Amino acid sequence: MNILEQRDPERGGPASARETARYIADLSQGMAELARGSGLDVMAYLLELVRLEAEEAAQKLPIRQG
Repeated sequence: MNILEQRDPERGGPASARETARYIADLSQGMAELARGSGLDVMAYLLELVRLEAEEAAQKLPIRQG
């Protein structure tokens, strides 16, 4: 099951945009670490940019009210 299919047990419905952005930040951080460990420095750098963008988006997006 991917993040878009996940349900919030308290509110129901799909994951919010904020939750999705946080998930992308977490995934891209892990992928950047993998890339860096394999010597894929440019890819690691790009994934770090994705992480930063996702974290910024998550901070700006409203918290979903139930």
